[in-house]
Amino acid sequence: MLDDFPPYHQTKKIILRDFLLLGCVALILGVPTLIYPFGRDQGQYAWIAASALDGRVPYSEVFEVKPPLTHIVHQAA
Repeated sequence: MLDDFPPYHQTKKIILRDFLLLGCVALILGVPTLIYPFGRDQGQYAWIAASALDGRVPYSEVFEVKPPLTHIVHQAA
């Protein structure tokens, strides 16, 4: 029964191949979205992130009702 499974090193290669293939497919499908313009929300997030990078304090000097994680993600980008 255990002889039906491929050896461990082959299984690792198969898993790595599948993850790389999935990553390539996600990249290929996601690339066209890079040319889309900012929507209203994304523009606000980017402005607040840029303001935070300039030294302003979010939710004190720059206000938005969205949770802070969104601004931090845009700030990291």
